[in-house]
Amino acid sequence: MDALLSGIAKRAPLLLVIDDLHWADRPTLALLCHIVRHPEATPLVLVGTYRKSEVVGDHSLRGIAADLRREGVSQEISLTGLTEDEVAQLIDATSDLEPGPEFVRSVRRETGGNPFFVQEICSHVDETGVAAGAFTLEGLGVPEGVKQVIGQRIARLPEGTERLLTIAALIGREFDLDLLVDVAGGDEDVVLDALERACTARLVEEVTGTIGRYSFVHALTRDALYDSLGATRRARLHRRVAEAIESRYADDLDDHYGALSFHYAAAGTDLPKAVEYAGLAGEQALARLAHEDAAKQFERGLELIAQQDRARCDLLLGLAEARRRAGDVPGSQTAFTEAGRLARTLGDAERLARAAVGSFRGHVMANPGWHDPVIELLEQALDLLPGEDSVLRSRVLAALSLELYFTPQHQRGLTTSAEAIAMARRIGDDDALAFALANAHTALSDPRHLDARLTVSTELVAVSERAGNPELAYIGHVHRACDLLELTRVEDARRSARAAVEIVDDLGQPMQRYFVMWLQSTLALLEGRFDDAQRHSDEALEIGIAADHPDAFVVWGTQALVLGWQRGEVAHLVEPAQQLLSSSRS
Repeated sequence: MDALLSGIAKRAPLLLVIDDLHWADRPTLALLCHIVRHPEATPLVLVGTYRKSEVVGDHSLRGIAADLRREGVSQEISLTGLTEDEVAQLIDATSDLEPGPEFVRSVRRETGGNPFFVQEICSHVDETGVAAGAFTLEGLGVPEGVKQVIGQRIARLPEGTERLLTIAALIGREFDLDLLVDVAGGDEDVVLDALERACTARLVEEVTGTIGRYSFVHALTRDALYDSLGATRRARLHRRVAEAIESRYADDLDDHYGALSFHYAAAGTDLPKAVEYAGLAGEQALARLAHEDAAKQFERGLELIAQQDRARCDLLLGLAEARRRAGDVPGSQTAFTEAGRLARTLGDAERLARAAVGSFRGHVMANPGWHDPVIELLEQALDLLPGEDSVLRSRVLAALSLELYFTPQHQRGLTTSAEAIAMARRIGDDDALAFALANAHTALSDPRHLDARLTVSTELVAVSERAGNPELAYIGHVHRACDLLELTRVEDARRSARAAVEIVDDLGQPMQRYFVMWLQSTLALLEGRFDDAQRHSDEALEIGIAADHPDAFVVWGTQALVLGWQRGEVAHLVEPAQQLLSSSRS
């Protein structure tokens, strides 16, 4: 993104406008922060808009906006409504009306000068045929707010149209014609006629490039219709929509799991189905690398299920994995821990093992508070699992070997690592073998084992690619780059680093990018590209902070110390170094 924006800006100053930041997810906000904080003298101005009413509580944008203002890299401008003169200019520019002062004053009062509201009211006036010169909102009896205006516009459509649009609103912001016909139970031509009239009224529009799919022009229109339904009718319609989806797409439900979970949950009459579909939707989103959407699906399922059973444990495991991939380290740990607690209660060896493997930390620093609880959980899983060879037992052993590296039990970690690799080889499972190799590399981090580490990382890349596992292949390339750097094979290390970057760009997992940025910073530092080293290190820190990674400041601080030393700027680093050493002991 940096390169793209810089390339465009070099040709001419660039203004980048991003609307509705209150809907942006955390990774998007982190990227925007990076762009703002590192302009590199590029003639670029970034303008972002958001509704303050949407940014409340612990919304990510609140803290980010405050930090950017404090750093002096941004300025916040609160937009008020248009003045009466500006309202008059907008009406003149966007409609055929010739309003008098009273009309403008009335519009300004009722809308607060909100441009969208102004335009909607003008459309309403135009459709009624009332002369604007003699028109006042009070005289026409238009209720407060645009929802009421939209309601009146809908009411003027032919009989039956409002009912169809209300059902469409319940289906979603976008909806399929066929599904609407199924739920409404009418003739397809009648439904099409109604939709065409709604399109003419600019309430809905056909989705470009898709036959038979429509969308509400404004989300507010859909909300107004949805809110008009009573609770009982709304619940029954949700169930009808869910049943219609199951019936129409019975042979291919994959693309509808999320919708089915939503509608069954809203119906409130078949919660087991809602939970089941939420889990399926979450797993599907994980497979599609939509990590934050996956987390939302699992969270929905957990909200619907109270009993402490295996279904809840599975949802917790899915949520933990989704959070991990989205870069939410503490959130992932919380969910894995809860899943492990529940699995222990159930006496479920398989689920306990999955929770234990997911919980393993493997951070750079040794801290008993991080590693001891995970070691205990992994050992409990080993006690519950059958003693014979299995993929799951191999993975638990592999995770345990890595955790033991960060304790005084180094030698036991090496033995456990060898056991995990040998078991995976006996089973003949490439995924299990790749996972064991990835963890063995950390267990071999002693400089005496450099040759063995390079052998492991090289095999890890080959096995991961053979298994089609890009996440483990990425780990292999990062490990191999580090090994090659220790051997002063810098050019080979660059190639492995580039391979890791390509994989990370495809997978979109923040913590993977964190380690790639750290590696690139190290390469730049070794090559004397100090500015690049600083930039990559700062970006890694931003990602680490966003993910609440416990080592983010330690790694960044270590690199800052080395960078300052290389630049000959060390006097100001003495106190931070002492603080760094103190924090590493705590």
